[in-house]
Amino acid sequence: MKTKQEIVQPFVQKAEHLNPFQFQDFIKENSETLIIDLRSDAEFNAGHVRGAINMNRGYVETSLAEKIPNIKDDTKIVLYCIGGGISAMTQIALKEYGYKNVLDLSGGINNYVDKGFSLFNILGELKFEDFGAVE
Repeated sequence: MKTKQEIVQPFVQKAEHLNPFQFQDFIKENSETLIIDLRSDAEFNAGHVRGAINMNRGYVETSLAEKIPNIKDDTKIVLYCIGGGISAMTQIALKEYGYKNVLDLSGGINNYVDKGFSLFNILGELKFEDFGAVE
């Protein structure tokens, strides 16, 4: 039986990625970008990229046009998950559905936070350097 890593690796290699720094530049230059967080509702509510919407994998591929009725096939979309595998798979699927400008946040939210970027929730901004190292 294959491991999760073995299953997602071909998709990760095929997907078009933005590293966290490129992602920040991309959304600054393209303010209309649709940012989709593919994690669970609880993970999203704990902290997400500013401006992201939450749509679980499986649902996003089949229901994106229903959730966002004015979406076009050339809408700029950036996806992320925890580690990058699920978002890479979803990116490939959305391209198969006909969406042309879909990108993946390389390494997912874990890589984004590791590079020093903040997350947001109903309480405001979460700066992870404020929490310090766990001993």
